[in-house]
Order: sequence, then C-alpha cells, then structure tokens
Amino acid sequence: MPALEAWLDGLGANPPGQYRVAVTGNGIDAIRTHARDLGVDFLVFERDDEGKRQGVVVMVVDPETLDDKLGPMFGLIGRFKHVPRILRDPLDAQAKRQTGFSITEATNPNTPIGAAVAALDQLRDFGGRGIVLIDAVKQ
Repeated sequence: MPALEAWLDGLGANPPGQYRVAVTGNGIDAIRTHARDLGVDFLVFERDDEGKRQGVVVMVVDPETLDDKLGPMFGLIGRFKHVPRILRDPLDAQAKRQTGFSITEATNPNTPIGAAVAALDQLRDFGGRGIVLIDAVKQ
C-alpha cells in the first residue's frame, strides 16, 4: 500500500493531460488520512471538456484493511435494497443529511458513489490491492 500511496501522490504532483487536482487543503488532507486508516487513498482530478466539467477520482485500495475495518458495512449495504421502501426512505434521508449521499445512491452502480462502492466490493472479492478509476461528467 505505501507504494500505491506514493504513486498516487506522484500523480497528484503531476496530473495527467489537462487535469488538475480538484480539491486541496487541510480538509481533504484530513479526509484522506482517515480514509488511509480504512485502507483507501484517493485524489480527485478535474478538467474542462467542451464547457462541461469532467472529473476523475483515482483510488488506491488495500482490500484486506478495508475488509477488516468496513467488511460488515458492505454486507449491510448489499442487503439494503431488499428493505421495504417505507423503512428505507427515513434511513436514506438521514444518511443524506449526514454524508451528502443516500444509501440508495451508494448501492446504485450508476452513481459515482455507487460505482466506487461496487468497485471496492469487487476488489474485496479479488483480494488484491488495486487502483480504481471513477470517471464522471457534470451534465
């Protein structure tokens, strides 16, 4: 994992192509430090593409650490879609207030957060360290 983190820091120092680091400062540094404790590190890049903002999140992941820290949560998220809607809606609303995204969004692979959660789950199943890219264009 230290080699992947060093690679990611190098990518942040020299972003590819027309990309730039989208978020910097103490706030994001604190979030990255917490994420590293969970086995994940990331950087967010952005560029302008014909008047639209395009973003790419690059994550490096240590599935063993992630599984040790958050394994049970992934199981709960996977079963959340089977909960009756009347019970899901209040949980979604609370999660949205606290995190900025709902649990339903986190379980939908067509959303950026859902794609990240799905990719992390696949890496957990694979069992090896890896790099995850999430590409998005703001419409």
